[in-house]
Amino acid sequence: MKIALCLIIVLKSFVCIAQNKYSISSQKDRLRQYSGQWISAVNPSRDSVGLFPEIKMSSMTNFNNHSLTVKVSQKDNSNQYHPILLEIIGYDSVTDTIFAADHNAQGAFFSGKGIFTSEKIGRC
Repeated sequence: MKIALCLIIVLKSFVCIAQNKYSISSQKDRLRQYSGQWISAVNPSRDSVGLFPEIKMSSMTNFNNHSLTVKVSQKDNSNQYHPILLEIIGYDSVTDTIFAADHNAQGAFFSGKGIFTSEKIGRC
């Protein structure tokens, strides 16, 4: 939980900086802003990153930016990274909705759908 919180804080910092510079109006374009490589911070109160971040997340766009393939990996005691979550997040142009399907390392599968309700994520 602490690791996920660190990742969210770092992610939120980057998103807030980016959102102050331009406006994103479509659901598809809002989804695309999460593409790239993300790593967790050292702790929730700082945005510094250690030599071997606890969590790494890789998000790649697919199908003309209509979806993201996300892989989340966690570091073990020997500084090797192992996948803990695989996810596909997609934009449905017919319903203007974002869908997600996830599968974790324990074998659990879960899904969800929704929309981005504002141009800003959280409070910046």
